[in-house]
Amino acid sequence: KISTTPLFMRGLWCVAQWSQSSQAYTQTGQAFFYNNDTFTFNFLDNSSFTWVE
Repeated sequence: KISTTPLFMRGLWCVAQWSQSSQAYTQTGQAFFYNNDTFTFNFLDNSSFTWVE
């Protein structure tokens, strides 16, 4: 089975949100693309929102 996730997308990603008031990024979560096409996403402030594709 050939992976459909492009090579440059694999690995850990940090998801951040831009705050206009503080002019800074706040990290809201982490996403991880695995080689076998599974995908997990974790919200740092609320782990109940974690999902796996």
